[in-house]
Amino acid sequence: MTRSTGLQQAVRSGTKAASLCAPLPPVQLQHVNDGLALAARGLLESGLGLDGFEVVHEEFEPPAAWSAVLGRSGLQPYPAFLGSGRHGFTVGEVLGPSALVSIDGTDLLFVADLSQLKGRRIRPGAFSTPVPAVQEALF
Repeated sequence: MTRSTGLQQAVRSGTKAASLCAPLPPVQLQHVNDGLALAARGLLESGLGLDGFEVVHEEFEPPAAWSAVLGRSGLQPYPAFLGSGRHGFTVGEVLGPSALVSIDGTDLLFVADLSQLKGRRIRPGAFSTPVPAVQEALF
């Protein structure tokens, strides 16, 4: 499938988190998804030796709970690498390995890629993260 259509089998957690900060416009995203789905169905229907299988057209409906993350705009990437150092933030909504976090002293939400914490020891404490200078989207 990857070789024939360019459709990746897996997407890195960091890429997923970054996409929450700079999502494609919904119409463009729908166009990309429709094109890839059409290519995948076409390849499967071309007869890959899958006799007895029916290729169906089925729309994915994301769970309503996902809108707490996907419905946000103006998100910023968390300003530091989580794999080392001390960090202080409050975790809000979580979608997969991505978490919306707030740093004390800001009203901005940041997207933190929690997969950076895999295999690391976490110790609670009175830590803080310096508030970064960020430019919110103007339009």
